Amino acid sequence: MVMVPLLTVVAIYIGYWGGYLILVGVEGQSGYVYGQQFYKLLALRDLGIAVIKGLVFGMIIALVGCWKGYRTQGGAEGVGNAPTSSVVTSFPVDPHLRLLSRKLLLV
Repeated sequence: MVMVPLLTVVAIYIGYWGGYLILVGVEGQSGYVYGQQFYKLLALRDLGIAVIKGLVFGMIIALVGCWKGYRTQGGAEGVGNAPTSSVVTSFPVDPHLRLLSRKLLLV
């Protein structure tokens, strides 16, 4: 549950440096201009929304995993099938939650 927001922050950080490498290293643009424009376009609210969405999705994944794990039957085979079942259960929920969170958080 804690790792998904942390992965979100790491992904934003890697995206920043990936864009920097492409723009400065390949295209030959100024690194100063890239940094200024990036921070001009990036609002603190956007980072907050990304971390909140990561937290909500982490909670959903954890709850579905716990629910499937507690309801496991059939010994070792059931324990082996529980993670697959939890991924299959949470996968269709993800697009609906993304749409709902986009509507709620971007108001």
